[in-house]
Amino acid sequence: MRTNSQFQTSTRHETLRLVVALHVMGAAIGLWTAPGSPEPLGRLFGPALGADLYAIALFAAAWCVLVGLHVERASQFLIALTVILSALAGSTGLHELLLALTLLPLAGVTASEKRCAGHTGRIRLHRIPAPGRSNSAGPCPAPASHPFSLSPDDLACLFDQIGESRHEADSCTSATGLH
Repeated sequence: MRTNSQFQTSTRHETLRLVVALHVMGAAIGLWTAPGSPEPLGRLFGPALGADLYAIALFAAAWCVLVGLHVERASQFLIALTVILSALAGSTGLHELLLALTLLPLAGVTASEKRCAGHTGRIRLHRIPAPGRSNSAGPCPAPASHPFSLSPDDLACLFDQIGESRHEADSCTSATGLH
């Protein structure tokens, strides 16, 4: 059971992920000024390609932060990309420093407790069969009137049906040779 402080910390972490990722994604597609500078990349690849590569890198890393895929590595990459490229261009400003400070908790630098190495921030469903319950997905009981009032057994039954329908679709696809 999670305590109230753990829930608040988790909520703050998710909100920070959302706000920072959407801000950087918006900057990458040109809605507002992007943090950092694509000038050093422009010297290597030409101005147009350098700006495009910088926008792609910003957007890809922000997307990883947004969906919870390798959040710490993506945050560290965003910090390094914006600070190093703006320093090479000689234009490190408040925008870059604020972004770096905002990303520090997501990068795991200020974490007071270590998370397991395999944690990516995504939700993973693990089904543990209840004792005395058959694994065959028969007809599920009728759901209650409120969508969140399903019991764990009702949800397990729904997941079993989804798994069986996917298995049937995969077997049909492999039998016909279509992929």
